[in-house]
Amino acid sequence: QLDPETNELVLKSNLQYYYQWVRLRFASKCYSDFLSGDYRKAIRKYSRYKKRLDYEDRLLQFMKSIPDGQKYQAVIPELNTIKQGLKEQTRISEAFIIYISWIVNTIFLFPLFLGLYYLLLYISTRGALYSTGIELYNSMLVLLPTIITSIVPSYFSRKLLYRIFFRKNYRKKLEYDALFNGKSEAKLMKVFAYIIFLASLTVTALLASTGISFYSNRFVDKSNFFDIKGTSYSYDSLDSVWLIKGRYNGFNEWLDNPSYVLVLKDGKTIDLYDFTELSDSEERIIPILKKHNIPFFDAKTIDDIFPQSG
Repeated sequence: QLDPETNELVLKSNLQYYYQWVRLRFASKCYSDFLSGDYRKAIRKYSRYKKRLDYEDRLLQFMKSIPDGQKYQAVIPELNTIKQGLKEQTRISEAFIIYISWIVNTIFLFPLFLGLYYLLLYISTRGALYSTGIELYNSMLVLLPTIITSIVPSYFSRKLLYRIFFRKNYRKKLEYDALFNGKSEAKLMKVFAYIIFLASLTVTALLASTGISFYSNRFVDKSNFFDIKGTSYSYDSLDSVWLIKGRYNGFNEWLDNPSYVLVLKDGKTIDLYDFTELSDSEERIIPILKKHNIPFFDAKTIDDIFPQSG
């Protein structure tokens, strides 16, 4: 039902995509295995294809018909550009450059993610006297989404890296790159980039809203990673505050890591060890709690804490 011009344009576009797909099939590892004479690998890989080209069906039958041990040299090794291209793509030097690019991108993006983290923290804890998320050792967690996001620019900047680090072989690098990174791969990487970017923003927002915030008349516990709203408590709901000397790890080894523990009247305990260092607790949190006449006690471990009645 399309007009002739549109119909011709659609047909031409579809044929172009089809021919690009066909050419990519000749840049596959299974075809490279055939050219190299490794028929067992080639047969195994081609057999997994649900849809094969007519040529690939004939090639598969041809390889199966060759007796074991006998080889057919499809092309001399010097002309096997597919194998050379795969080798170039997996060279240690090139992987090292991509790795360096990854590090540089991480260094560049980290201040942006860190700034976004503190902006979201300010919005979510506006009016708070203190929030545990403000500490640098907590905000450094945004390094994880930064590292993941840095993977994508390393792919899109690869041609620039070729020009910088492979000046003599720059043209050759581009030719091999064209074999394995066509338009379909570029589109896939763009979609992948959007997904990674949105996921990193989500993780950064969740990190910024995780912690404990203390206000003049209440404190909000957002201990759970996905608990954006959190649970609000009045200071009257606190039964006591305990300073414990340390804790035992999973191997029953004593760790001399003191911390303050908030005990609510309903029996719930909040160990500030999971959110702040002892010095920050004493400097920023304890003065707020002391204004509300909450009793303080000492204990060896959190298991020795018993909420005080009345």
